[in-house]
Amino acid sequence: MDKAVVFLFRPGKAGRRRTHHFDFGPARQGLLRRLLHPLARRSQGIDWESAHVKSLLPTLYPSTIVRCLMQAQIAARHAPEGFSAHCSSDTDVRNSIVIVPKQMILRQGLLHRLKKRGNRLLLDLIDGFFEPESLAGADGLLCCSRKALAHYAAGRGLPPVFFVEHCADVRLPRNIRGPAEFSPYYFGAPQNLFLPASLRRQVTPVFTDQDNVADPEWFRSLPLANLHYAVRPPDAGPAFKPFIKGITAALCGANILVHKDDGDAALYLGEDYPYLIREECGEKVVADYLRKAREDFGGRDWNRGLSAMRRIRELAEEKTIADQFWAAVAAVA
Repeated sequence: MDKAVVFLFRPGKAGRRRTHHFDFGPARQGLLRRLLHPLARRSQGIDWESAHVKSLLPTLYPSTIVRCLMQAQIAARHAPEGFSAHCSSDTDVRNSIVIVPKQMILRQGLLHRLKKRGNRLLLDLIDGFFEPESLAGADGLLCCSRKALAHYAAGRGLPPVFFVEHCADVRLPRNIRGPAEFSPYYFGAPQNLFLPASLRRQVTPVFTDQDNVADPEWFRSLPLANLHYAVRPPDAGPAFKPFIKGITAALCGANILVHKDDGDAALYLGEDYPYLIREECGEKVVADYLRKAREDFGGRDWNRGLSAMRRIRELAEEKTIADQFWAAVAAVA
C-alpha cells in the first residue's frame, strides 16, 4: 500500500457540516471510513466546476484553496512510486505524512494527537511568523518564500526546513495573449492594495477575496491585464510573503509593478527590473512608475521586463514545485 500524504484543511463554519475528502489516483473502497463517517463527502480528484467544490470554496481561506487543495493536486500528478496524496478536513489521520496548514499550527492539542497516531508532521508556514516553541514538535517545516527559509533555517532547535514554491491557481488560463494596449489590473485582497484616489482611474482592481472569503471567478479577468499592479500599503507590516503575485503575472505573460521590499520580489525579478519600486512608496512615486510603464509599453524596457518574467515562469513549473515537495516528504518519511 502507498504511503499516504494527507493535506489537512479546515473549512469555515458553513463548510463543517460534513467532512470533505479529495482523493487522487485509483479509487479506493474505503468501506471502514464510509461506515465511520457516513456524512463525509468523498471526491475522486477535484472538479473545480462541480457544485460540491463551488459550494466549499467560499468556506475556505484563499491560501487553503491554493496551498492545500491545488498544491495537493499538483503533488499527486507527480507522486513518486510508493506515495499518494489526498486532501481531507478529517483530522482522524493515522500512520501518514500530514501537511498541516498555517491556520492549524497553533492548535497544539491537535498536533499532539496527530503525532500520537503515528503521523509525521510537515508544518506549512506560508507567510506566518511562529515562535520556535510552537514548531518544535514537527518533523519538518515548509516555506514558500526565500526570506522565510533563511529565517527559520537560522533558528536553533527547529526541525529541518524545506523550500516548496507556492503554486499559482491551477485554474489560470494558459497561453494568455494580453490586450494590445496598456492595461494595468490589481488582483488580490482589498486590504493588500495601495492605490491612491488620484490613480484609481488608471488601475482596475479585481478582488480575489473579501474578508477572507474567496471569489471563485476572479481569475477570469486575467486575460484583460498586461501589467499586474501589486503595490501594498506602506504600513502592511512584516510578513514572509511568497511571490505569488509575481508568479501569477509571469504565467500570464505580463509585467508587474511591485516594491523591492515586498517579500521575495527583488530576489525573483532582479534589482534592475524596470518596474521594481526602489523608493519609499507614496502617491507620486507610484504615479511615476505607472507613467513609465505606460510609456515603455511594447518598447525595449517593457520587453526586458517580460524576459525577467519568463525566467520566473520557469521557476513555477508544476514539475519543479512537485519535485521540491516530494524531496521534503522523502526527507521526513
